[in-house]
Amino acid sequence: MKKFLFIFLLSSSFVNSTEFSILDYKTGVLTSEYPCQFKFYDNWILDEYSCEIKRSDFDKVKVFSDKWTYLVGRVYRYLIVDKNEVDEMISKLESVYGSRNKTLYERGSSVNQMMFWGNAYFQFDMQKQEDAGTKFYHPAFLPFLDIADNETALEVSIHDCLSTSSSCYKEFKISDNNDKVIFEFNLINDKVRAVNVDAFMYKKDPRIEKEKIEVKNKKINEIEI
Repeated sequence: MKKFLFIFLLSSSFVNSTEFSILDYKTGVLTSEYPCQFKFYDNWILDEYSCEIKRSDFDKVKVFSDKWTYLVGRVYRYLIVDKNEVDEMISKLESVYGSRNKTLYERGSSVNQMMFWGNAYFQFDMQKQEDAGTKFYHPAFLPFLDIADNETALEVSIHDCLSTSSSCYKEFKISDNNDKVIFEFNLINDKVRAVNVDAFMYKKDPRIEKEKIEVKNKKINEIEI
């Protein structure tokens, strides 16, 4: 009980001035605030401590933490939408989160794009292209969202449901469907995500210093020579 109280008090320092949420789910809080069972996955590249909230056959939320701090650093949402309603969906997003900071479009696609809200920016590589002010990215080199220190940002990407390598198939087993797209929400708390990563690396809560063991020895005048 004392351990969880200590973690809760420390977690209060991760509440960001810019409040973003996905369906009222926030980062910087404890896993106990989520209505799902977190499990540890020993993955080959990067271990994972997460849970899944299935809202319907076309809507799910995934929450990511670690098993030492129990702080939520990332919240994902996967949502299937009709392709002809993409613009309406984007307008709905802006009515909730405000105007987008920037939007990038995938070269050669009529729907695939990435956008974000918050104090961040897209990192480009040399594959970036631009036509009349519209910025494109190459599908083989997805832009990386660089978030300001200790800030929280929301990235939303839209992808078609044509390939078995897409999230449409990975999350909902949908492919070869030209009438549907998937909206991928990615809510990231930069500070907590860094703590989660360190926790997996060191296999402990990185914010708690290891207790020093006191070593007692004799005084010089007590030592026999």
